Amino acid sequence: MNLQIIISGIGGQGVVFGSKVLFQAALLKGLKVIGSETHGMAQRGGSVVSHLKIGDFHSPLIRAGAADMIYAFEEAEFLRTLPFIKNRGICFVNTGRNILTGSEIEKYLIRKHVRVLPIDAGRIARELKAPLSVNLIMLGFSVPSNCLPFSRTDMEETIEKISPHGSSEMNLKAFRAGHKNWQSNLIK
Repeated sequence: MNLQIIISGIGGQGVVFGSKVLFQAALLKGLKVIGSETHGMAQRGGSVVSHLKIGDFHSPLIRAGAADMIYAFEEAEFLRTLPFIKNRGICFVNTGRNILTGSEIEKYLIRKHVRVLPIDAGRIARELKAPLSVNLIMLGFSVPSNCLPFSRTDMEETIEKISPHGSSEMNLKAFRAGHKNWQSNLIK
């Protein structure tokens, strides 16, 4: 299985940790994985983008039109990374509103047969009183899509293993909250 994933957000949203979870989950499954990150003034809320490739690849950077999946932890970052998605790709977007209906972006996505799955991860994070957990909510939300080569158990074991001391319980709670929201978002 070859899989190319872009994770994008702004500084403080956990792009690097989200990427690390996927990277480590791949390693624990015995899969080949490489990755790269770019940080644009991340400490000041600037853009952070992670490229992750699972499978037989030699370069960590993903070309435009080649990403199988995009995780966008912020709406503007979804728009910025959209050129990376391939035909029939899938995008998981943190948004509390319908950002596509009737737009040129919607027409572009329809032409490319790209599936966009929105989740209001920011709202869920606030409800959990864990505003920095958007990353894990988004990962939890994506697992039932069967786009990743990992099960819920694989991901939970990875999160528990790599979470900083004292944070694994909240991280798992956030991941599970995202997973729980999968079904309600399919109805939209």
